[in-house]
Amino acid sequence: MKYYLLEPKEKKSVVEYQTFSKEINESKIYAIREEGYRGGSWIIHVPETDEEIDLRLEELDMTRDDIVAYYGEDINSMGEKFFLPDPDEDYHELNDYDFEMIQMYDGCWADWKIVATLDTMCEEDQDDLLVKVEELWAEDYDFALTDDGWSDDGTTTEVQCEILLRECDESGYVEGDETTGY
Repeated sequence: MKYYLLEPKEKKSVVEYQTFSKEINESKIYAIREEGYRGGSWIIHVPETDEEIDLRLEELDMTRDDIVAYYGEDINSMGEKFFLPDPDEDYHELNDYDFEMIQMYDGCWADWKIVATLDTMCEEDQDDLLVKVEELWAEDYDFALTDDGWSDDGTTTEVQCEILLRECDESGYVEGDETTGY
């Protein structure tokens, strides 16, 4: 296994979305918490051996034949680029990769939104529900929401800028860079 340290090039570009859902009036309603951070760092795990590659593809619910059919080339000829984000892109959904968070720091903002169609819940009711969700969160975070019948549907982390991607060891240490390693 190879490891790469991923860090954003810009500040205030890390966003985490935590999604909750609840059945209300026979319709699924979502409450999404967006929290922004000044920065963070993650270790991306890149398989090297055929066994590691096959295991990762299985986790992705893909086969080597799927890769050839979709990309027109074999996974071995694609190399590690299949398992790594493109540093020049300005949007990266980390859940697309096998990653381990080292840190996210200096939360800068947190906002909630309710997602429901207007035919299932009018804007006024959505606003009232938003206030209730924010009160529950302030009371006991996700525990209060789940106690109120909300289901935690998971978290997605995004880096919304170009990234630095450097080979590292399994703890995040980049040789020659004394500021890394956690």
